[in-house]
Amino acid sequence: MLKKAYGAKLSAFHYFWYVSQNIEGLGVLEAEFFEERAKEELGHAKKVAFRLMQLETQPTDGPAQWEQDSGLGKLQPSRYLTLRSALEKALEFEREVIKHHND
Repeated sequence: MLKKAYGAKLSAFHYFWYVSQNIEGLGVLEAEFFEERAKEELGHAKKVAFRLMQLETQPTDGPAQWEQDSGLGKLQPSRYLTLRSALEKALEFEREVIKHHND
């Protein structure tokens, strides 16, 4: 469960960070929103990593493993660089994360 959460948080961090740096069109006006989400996700990942280490489990360090552990698959942020598509994709995977937390 914690490895799944860790993978999801780091995958989400990467998605939001990439989008914040590369968003196109009017989305550049909201780049800070995506950067803040990235910082939040990284903060959550740090907390989960700390807990994993307390349980004597090494957090994974590879993006491919995060994708696999998270159950989210490849988020492919480069495909979602308009404001609308970036927000729609974010909502899609955030719903999945919430679903996993509730299971």
